[in-house]
Amino acid sequence: MFDFNFDWSPDFNTNIEIIDTHHKQFFKIGRDIEQQIRTRCIGIKDKQLLDIVCELREYTGYHFYEEERLMKENSYSDRDLHKKSHQNFAKQIAQISMPKLKETPEVELRKLKDVLQQYFFNHILKDDMKMTQYILKKESNPDPNEDVKKTKKEGINNEYDPKYGIKICDLDVSRVYLFREQSHKGRVVLVYKEKKSDMGRLSVLERNILWSDISRVAKALQSLYAPQAINYATYGDVDSQLHFHIVPKYKDQIEWGDSFSINPNQIFLPQDEYEAMAEEIRNKIK
Repeated sequence: MFDFNFDWSPDFNTNIEIIDTHHKQFFKIGRDIEQQIRTRCIGIKDKQLLDIVCELREYTGYHFYEEERLMKENSYSDRDLHKKSHQNFAKQIAQISMPKLKETPEVELRKLKDVLQQYFFNHILKDDMKMTQYILKKESNPDPNEDVKKTKKEGINNEYDPKYGIKICDLDVSRVYLFREQSHKGRVVLVYKEKKSDMGRLSVLERNILWSDISRVAKALQSLYAPQAINYATYGDVDSQLHFHIVPKYKDQIEWGDSFSINPNQIFLPQDEYEAMAEEIRNKIK
């Protein structure tokens, strides 16, 4: 492939701020690789190589999650094809061999740069531009009934699951419930939508998006209730459906410094309090 320099140009803007911010970060990673190639990787440390790989893997998580969220919210017709392109690129990044990279860093970084160039020309300049133009056009001509349709589709009003609790909302790959027992204020359960029993059955992209869902919920709970810590747990031997308990913990309150129990103090709330909490968490997540 012809040589290409990762220098950002206004021509690459999609005019959707968060997408452009992510793309600029992608260019930064590309420039870091270029710099190492220019110096022929002389004196490069293993940590520098690991940082490049980790940044790329993180990029496939937060960036693909955001694009796929936008496509879903806007009912983008080519969403499945676009997601397939994401999966292919994420697979390439997941298969980077650290032993090979450490053994012949210049050779492997040149290969990696080619992968990033192909992704830029074949996906960012084509697929992403097409997708963002669709979204911008839709935003300039909104459907007045969209909010009503969305609420009906999500079905978030007063849904209750006897195993998990009151439904808060749907995220990209998970469903969030306010746990009935509230000894730990704000405790929720995040349940993977598809029938999966453990993390090992998820693809790299699915895992990245799931962790993004978990992070969104945790940030919302932290903002609302200011716990001193948040605990996470999944019980695969009790429930075969992949799920996570996300549990705010407070100093000088129950089970601080210890593992949380399923129903420690048997604290149950009036229905209107559950609904109010579910609503405030829902609004904070969004």
